[in-house]
Amino acid sequence: MLRNIRKSGTAALLSITMAATATVVGILFSAQATAGTAAAPPVPTAAPLVSMQCGAPSVNTFGFQPYLSLVTQFTTVQRTTAYRKCTGPGFPAIHSGYDTRTVNLNDDCVIMLTSTGTANFNIIWNTTQTTTFTANRSATLVGNVFTITFIGQVTAGLFVGRRVKQVFTADATELNQCLAGAGVVPFLISDVVLTIF
Repeated sequence: MLRNIRKSGTAALLSITMAATATVVGILFSAQATAGTAAAPPVPTAAPLVSMQCGAPSVNTFGFQPYLSLVTQFTTVQRTTAYRKCTGPGFPAIHSGYDTRTVNLNDDCVIMLTSTGTANFNIIWNTTQTTTFTANRSATLVGNVFTITFIGQVTAGLFVGRRVKQVFTADATELNQCLAGAGVVPFLISDVVLTIF
């Protein structure tokens, strides 16, 4: 009888040991499976390839007739942009460009700063090829630095379908004086950075 009890106890202990081993193995496999299905780290998005970029000494000039003041007037605005130091990996022959446009509109110093909307540019490159783009305009004034940013898309010509970012940066001394009611703005000269990508 004692032998039977020992046999029963041994069998029970063996059963418990096997069950515990199975549980541990199950946990290990479960942990490995969970680790295997963990989300992969996000892949950084590559920066867009630049098709053409123009920078210093590129320059834009706005001329106003009559001069801008705090009084809203029907104004002729002459915009001339000279693109210099232009480089594009697929277009080694292009190194400069030119754009000019005249518009008539109601304008003043406040409108110059706060106006939004679209602007059209038609660049004639030194190769005689052209690029036309339409861009949304926004402006900021920080201290004596006036920045106009244009973001849009090429609609015709070279680089059609590509995105465009163009930034004009100007000294805002006269604009600030105008906004304070102490002067006028006859013209505005800006540094230009153009990126087509």
